[in-house]
Amino acid sequence: MSAIIEALYIYNPHNVGILQHIYRSRPPHSNVLLRAYLSHPSPRPPLLHLSNLSPPVIVLSVLHSNLLFLATTTFDSDPLVVLEFLHRIVDALEEFLGAPLLETKIENGYDIVAQLLAEMCDAGQINTTESNALRDLVEVPGWMGKLLGGVGLPGSSLATPSLIPQPSSSSSSSIMNPPPPQLPWRRANVRHTSNELYVDIIESLNVIIAPSGRPLSAFAQGSIVFTSKISGIPDLLLVLTSSSSSSSSSSGGGGGGGGKSNSNNIDHILELPVFHPC
Repeated sequence: MSAIIEALYIYNPHNVGILQHIYRSRPPHSNVLLRAYLSHPSPRPPLLHLSNLSPPVIVLSVLHSNLLFLATTTFDSDPLVVLEFLHRIVDALEEFLGAPLLETKIENGYDIVAQLLAEMCDAGQINTTESNALRDLVEVPGWMGKLLGGVGLPGSSLATPSLIPQPSSSSSSSIMNPPPPQLPWRRANVRHTSNELYVDIIESLNVIIAPSGRPLSAFAQGSIVFTSKISGIPDLLLVLTSSSSSSSSSSGGGGGGGGKSNSNNIDHILELPVFHPC
C-alpha cells in the first residue's frame, strides 16, 4: 500500500506552528489542526483520526527534540510509510541544518528546508528520501555550501548571482535539474585515492545452560560490517558458505542429493537475513 501525504506541519515546544508545507488538496490550517490534535488526551498515539474536522483527516505524529511533526492525509495510506517518511525528514533536517534540531535552525534555514520538503515529496507522493541523493539535488548557499564543498559534496560552486555568467537555456536547464544518481543511497562521482574495502564479521552467541551442564538453548546472531573506500559504483558479489555444507558436498560425491542438502544447510544456518543498502 502506498501513501499520499497532503501536508506537513512542524510545531515548537510551545505548540506554536513554525512551518506548514502543503503538498496537495486543501488541508486544515495549522492552528485548527493543532487544536483538534490536542483535544485528545495524552499520551496520544502516533496515528489519530480527527473526525471533528471537515473533512475528517488522519494525522500521524512524531516528536523529536521537543518539536512536533504532523502529517495529514484523507486517503487510505499505509501509516508505517508515513511515519517512516517523518523520520526521514527529521534525519534530513539534522544532516543539512545540524544536530540537535532547533526551532531557530529551521526558521533561519527555511530556503534549505523548503528545497528538502519539495524533493522528498512531490504532489503527495514520497519521492527522494536518501541523504546522498538529496545532497545532489538541494543547493546549500553561503558558508554551508563552502563547507560541504570542502569535503567533496555538491553545492559548493554557488556564488553571488551577479557574479555568475548567464548560461544558455539548454545548459541552465541541465544545471538546475541534474540527473538523479544511479543509486539513491550513494553519492554520484565518488572518488578515493586507494580502493580499499574493510570487512568486520561480528557474531554474538546467547546460550542458556542448565545446572547439570546441558545446554537448553543457543541463539547466534551475526552481522557483516563494511567500510568501503571504492570509487564509482562497483559490483559486489557476496558468496556465503559453511563448513557443514562443504563437508556434505565432499561426502556426497557431487550427486544431486548432496547439492540439495547444501542449499538446505544454508537455509538452516541463515535465518531472516537483512541487507542494508550501502
